[in-house]
Amino acid sequence: MRSPSEQTTRFFGDTKHGSSDSALRAAREYRDAYFQKRNAPLIMPFQTPKGPARGCNKLGLTGVHLVRSSHSGRGWRFNALVRPDLGREGRQQFSVAQHGFDNAFWLAVRFRERGTGLLFSNEALRDALKKARAIVESSPL
Repeated sequence: MRSPSEQTTRFFGDTKHGSSDSALRAAREYRDAYFQKRNAPLIMPFQTPKGPARGCNKLGLTGVHLVRSSHSGRGWRFNALVRPDLGREGRQQFSVAQHGFDNAFWLAVRFRERGTGLLFSNEALRDALKKARAIVESSPL
């Protein structure tokens, strides 16, 4: 993590916290408290767009998109993308039919976070999941 004045590293092991989800939750809570205590903004360079938001990303999470499956046109998938300047390069698709809606979303988020080494805020994740559900529910089949 980086704040404007310092950089720190802390590890949250799966065995210590009981599971990878618990460790991730603890890491996010630590991160949020760390920045709140220092009254510093969370520095996430990929979160500051250079222009208006692109129409393809309706979730508000850079690098995580909800798209309709191109094969049947009826299914949905989450796409995750990592640019080479933010970490390892890669893209991955997580099918809602294969993983379930929530699990596909969290897999895409985890792929993006691990690829960049940066975490999304809990509030941004909650908002994105609500937006994704609204998109699917309002979409005609």
